[in-house]
Order: sequence, then C-alpha cells, then structure tokens
Amino acid sequence: MSKNERREKISQFFDLGKGRFTSDEYDLMERMAYNKDEYVGKSKTKSYSYDGYSSEGKYTRKGETKYTLLDNDGKYGLKVDESYKDDDGYKGESSTLYSLARDILNNLFNLD
Repeated sequence: MSKNERREKISQFFDLGKGRFTSDEYDLMERMAYNKDEYVGKSKTKSYSYDGYSSEGKYTRKGETKYTLLDNDGKYGLKVDESYKDDDGYKGESSTLYSLARDILNNLFNLD
C-alpha cells in the first residue's frame, strides 16, 4: 500500500488535517482504526497537587484531568476534562474536545 493510500484509509478514522506523521504514528493510527472497540471509551484520570503563591499568600491547588477517547461522528476525538480546587476557595473546570489527529496523538500518552 502506498503512503497516499495509507493516509487516505486512515483519514476515514482520523481528521489528519495538514499534519505530518511518522511511520510509527501511522502504525498506531492504523491499529486504532482497525480496533476501534478497544480504544473508544478508554479513559484515564490523573490527579495533581501543588503549592502556589498569590497576593494573598500561599495556597494549595488540587485537581484532576480526565482524558477520554471518543467516537466523534465516526472519527476519533479526545475529550479532556479538567477541574481544580484551591484551599482558599477558588475552583474551576474546563472541557476541551480535540478532533485533529496531531492533537490526539500529542495527548495519547496520558492514557497509558
């Protein structure tokens, strides 16, 4: 299979955009394309904590980031949900949906 044929086949499952990919990345996307049931819905939550300083003094922030692989209208997507709470009362949350293959691959290590 030529490189263009391979790219065309993978583009059925990933939004490749104008991204450039290594041979290993193409191999991974190909495995994911043919084993979608194994990957879609896979998620991992990572917790973190750190101390910071503001004009009001020292605070501790605790948070979580959850990474989830989705089926986004037939193509892969990656949803990243983040939330945090500081011991001084501040809190926040956000959610980001990545659809480009480059963004998904750059964040994929977080699922391991």
